[in-house]
Amino acid sequence: MIRKVEKADIGVLSKIAKQTFRETFAHDNTEEQLQEYFEEAYSLRVLSTELENPESETYFIMHEEEIAGFLKVNWGSAQTERELEDAFEIQRLYVLQKFQRFGLGKQLFEFPLELAEKNGFSWA
Repeated sequence: MIRKVEKADIGVLSKIAKQTFRETFAHDNTEEQLQEYFEEAYSLRVLSTELENPESETYFIMHEEEIAGFLKVNWGSAQTERELEDAFEIQRLYVLQKFQRFGLGKQLFEFPLELAEKNGFSWA
């Protein structure tokens, strides 16, 4: 199941975001670099601002009632790379290691493609 992240979920989102990023990139970064990135990308303040943006949405993917990963999509002025005006950007897509190999990443990738098509975007 995929569900939209709400403001009340911000603490859990921050925790999952940091954990998935650490699992993915710790081998290429020092602890200091990780902490610096966490502050600029996954602090409660930053995530709160992102959740309030009307041109951005974040979703959790669930596995047996546990949060297994998350996805962040942007469009319009919220895009980090504005190459095409009529585009729907997948900014973040992470699945916790213990939930990998269940097809959840594929679901998280296909979900925004369906959203983009449903909302009339030409590019994703």
